[in-house]
Amino acid sequence: MVDTSFEFPQIIKDAVKSLANDTRWKITEYLVSNGSVSYSRLLNELRIPNKGSLTFHLDALSKGAIIERRENFGERTEEKVFYDISPLGKDIINGLLSALAPMQTTILPQEEAQMSAAAIQPDKNRRFRIKTETEEPRILTPITAV
Repeated sequence: MVDTSFEFPQIIKDAVKSLANDTRWKITEYLVSNGSVSYSRLLNELRIPNKGSLTFHLDALSKGAIIERRENFGERTEEKVFYDISPLGKDIINGLLSALAPMQTTILPQEEAQMSAAAIQPDKNRRFRIKTETEEPRILTPITAV
């Protein structure tokens, strides 16, 4: 019998599982970059082939608690359904990015819904530019298999 005295909480397992798809990563990155976004804007901007596909991926991210859905039926706007990164999603993104910049305390602040895409996406050479509070910007290159 294998000793597994430590076990990840199910919510973490579900969150990580929900990101196991390139389209879901693309949706997550778009929401990190743009904040609260309507369903139709996601469909058009990300060029998702059809509504069924977008709904499927948004449902998976919602079940994984990476994103939140907000409905604005009482407001005078054409758009009624919006999506944003959830607090847990922000924590997970911060955790993943902190592995690239161990000195960084918070890359995606809880109180901010928007963030520059350049802060989390690699440049053309697959390098990340991250500025900590105490240092000049550092360039981190992801580890690649040799």
